[in-house]
Amino acid sequence: MISNSYTIAMLIKVFFVFCFLYIFIPSRVISFDKDADKFWDKFFISLVHSTIITILIVHVLAFLKLYDTFSLIFSYLVVYILVIKTRGKSWFAVLDGLGLKLVVHLLNISEGRTGFIGESRWRIKAWIRRLKNDIRAQVKKSFQDPFYGILPIVVVMGGVFIRFRHAIFNATFTASDTYGHLAWSKFIGNNQIYQDGIYSYGLHSCISALNKIFFIDPYWLCRFIGPLSGVIIFLSVYYISLRFTKNHAASLIAAVVYGLVTNGDFPSVVSRQTALLSQEYASMFVLPGLYFLWLFFSSGKRKYLYLFAEALAITFFVHPYATVFLGLWSGILMIVTIFMFREFKKRLIVDYIFFSFIACSIALLPFGVGLLMGKKFFGTSASYIRESITFEAASINITDYFQLIITQNFFIYAAMLIIAFLAICLIFKFIKGLNVPIVTIALATLFTVLQYHAPQLQLPALTDPFRTGMFLALLLPVVYASGFNCIFGIITSFKKLEFFKNALFKTAVIIVCVALVYVYPPGKLTAMSMEYEAAVLNYLVIERDFEPLDWTIIAPTEQFQEALGVGYHYEILRFVQDLTPYELADPDFELPIPTHNIFLYTEKVPFHLNRRITDEDADRELEPEGNNPFEQFYHGDGEQRGIIQAKAVRLIEAYKSTHDNVEIFYEDENMTIYHIYHEPDLEKFK
Repeated sequence: MISNSYTIAMLIKVFFVFCFLYIFIPSRVISFDKDADKFWDKFFISLVHSTIITILIVHVLAFLKLYDTFSLIFSYLVVYILVIKTRGKSWFAVLDGLGLKLVVHLLNISEGRTGFIGESRWRIKAWIRRLKNDIRAQVKKSFQDPFYGILPIVVVMGGVFIRFRHAIFNATFTASDTYGHLAWSKFIGNNQIYQDGIYSYGLHSCISALNKIFFIDPYWLCRFIGPLSGVIIFLSVYYISLRFTKNHAASLIAAVVYGLVTNGDFPSVVSRQTALLSQEYASMFVLPGLYFLWLFFSSGKRKYLYLFAEALAITFFVHPYATVFLGLWSGILMIVTIFMFREFKKRLIVDYIFFSFIACSIALLPFGVGLLMGKKFFGTSASYIRESITFEAASINITDYFQLIITQNFFIYAAMLIIAFLAICLIFKFIKGLNVPIVTIALATLFTVLQYHAPQLQLPALTDPFRTGMFLALLLPVVYASGFNCIFGIITSFKKLEFFKNALFKTAVIIVCVALVYVYPPGKLTAMSMEYEAAVLNYLVIERDFEPLDWTIIAPTEQFQEALGVGYHYEILRFVQDLTPYELADPDFELPIPTHNIFLYTEKVPFHLNRRITDEDADRELEPEGNNPFEQFYHGDGEQRGIIQAKAVRLIEAYKSTHDNVEIFYEDENMTIYHIYHEPDLEKFK
């Protein structure tokens, strides 16, 4: 089996390759200015630039049927050279970036006072000393001001554990969509874009690029990048709270709410952040994109408009629902800026609209190419979008609306109270700290709450409440941080007892954070597994121990996505439909499978059925096949799956009675996996 140490090693590997490709490398190329030169600024700016470049490169190469490791690396190299040149640097700078400077530096070291080894040892020791000093300084600062360092770190670590817990201790995915993303990541890696229909392939491009460059099984990438994206969403909430309020203590409340609250009253649906899902991946870019637009409006620097446009395009490439909310919230930001920011230049509106249009147009291009190729939109997603958008005549009055808000859960109610408090502070000018971003967040929250309650209010709905709630959850913590920052501004307006005022405010923040964790304690998230743990673990063993493309798994559909590209899959439903016990009992019978190794997954207790199969199950007939055999035969009430498994057991027993090439590969209380080794006549399969 796969050991825990190997799983942890793969987690570390996935984390480092993700950060290396999408954070570290671009951070060495991008020039940062004083408006955004802190660690988290560099983190999100690098992530946005590298993600849009990756998505565009992978799409172009896949459409041209040229996508492979060499072409991807070469394309990255071309982009890198173009970036260096557009910054006005000479070809010597380009050569330095490509490694010539490193070669010269190594030659200089080799001629040093103690030779190459001695000089290298001296330089490494010097680097370690500098690193120790930097760490010591950061630790000292963290304890001098816990709200700057140690407290956010503790909260972040808690949020990381909540999101990664399932992925670390369980091999199964927590959502059925992840299996589709796994398959599509493999399809696009094989230059087969839109294999099952036109769909946003931005997420799959990012996964596939990591696979192409670092040769990591996409299974591991999907398993760990899902929760990693959840952590980055969490960090984006803290990042935006910090940038908009400029208050570490107030932002800690935002971090605690979004990072640690798993209660169903908070609409973030944290359980989705344990899985690789397109909407969650797109959500990583929503708040940073909004912040970059504000930097453009406030500074007039085009580089931030480009970042916003890139973030907007990324959301469209990954999941258009995120585009809807980023687009609407950015529109609110523009309106608020016009009315509140005296230095705002009206020409920036034209730039904002133009580049937003360009970004969405670029993201739509792959859909147009897909239509020209004769592809149709992926049916499930297209129908879901149509059903989510509703337009009904409103027939509810303002009293009903306030009654609805007041009787809703604590988190929305608290946000409404804070927004009312912020409005009072703005109207009566209690403080000077109510800036454009905070007012934007407040108005965006009001709009999104209306969308969240659209069915009850009979208002037009852009998405269903379940998904709207996830975007609302991005705003609520920032509202809380803004409210506490406003309180801090009122407290500090009094001139006396400076130390006492700070201590009082920070104590109040700690009390609120502790109360939140006490009332809404972080809980273990409920996983929605689609298969047994043993099924996945044995796939990993098979993939590790057997020659690629020389094995076939006969199993339910989940193993198709896992085996794709490294082995073969024979759906167990077709297996029991195509063959009979009489055929398999024939001593001369050979399984019609062209690989030497065959693995038959059988379940004693079928998944979803919660009882053992019987001979009577094998005698029963399957229902006539409908439009969705996946749901009908594998994930309904379990009865159809039980019939399939019972028939599969009867088939393998018949085969074993006359063949000696069968052994039990794995067995536990729920399932048995049989290994069949045979010498197929490959001429029959040509």
